[in-house]
Amino acid sequence: ERLEAFGWSVKRVNGNKHGEILGAIVPELHQPGKPIAIVADTIKGKGVSFMEGNAKWHYRKLKLNEYEIAVEELTSARNA
Repeated sequence: ERLEAFGWSVKRVNGNKHGEILGAIVPELHQPGKPIAIVADTIKGKGVSFMEGNAKWHYRKLKLNEYEIAVEELTSARNA
């Protein structure tokens, strides 16, 4: 609402869905003559069981075994 109040053309999307992001960047969907803002709502760590919604992953790095689990979970989800 604040961006719109300042004259922006705003699209709000699910930032965890690439298709929604790609769909929002099409200039024809926005109001001519206005700057474009895309607000992407996301879930931290989406798709990794021990990371999803956990704020500590903004500053903590993965240990090797955690990395391996995360890659396996993301790969499995992509191939499902």
